[in-house]
Amino acid sequence: MQLQAKVIKVIEVSRGDRIMKRPELNEVPLSTITDKPSVIITMSTGQWDRFLQAAYDYGHTLLELDENEHPVRAYRKAPEISDALDVAAYLNNEYLA
Repeated sequence: MQLQAKVIKVIEVSRGDRIMKRPELNEVPLSTITDKPSVIITMSTGQWDRFLQAAYDYGHTLLELDENEHPVRAYRKAPEISDALDVAAYLNNEYLA
């Protein structure tokens, strides 16, 4: 299975007198969000706050819903190459032990 990813541009969201900027998010196909057990957090289109930032940074899936509560996009932080190398080294050491 080939993964498709899109990057979403920064969106500004007004919260009273301050503006929060949504960073670039790694979009994943909706069909892949239930491929493995994970935490899925729903959000409105354009919504962004510290809770969503923390969840995204931790690797949880963000599911963006439209005004009719239909899924329109999903986002999940792409694993960093150093994380993948750490996992590979750990698994290799477990295998050799």
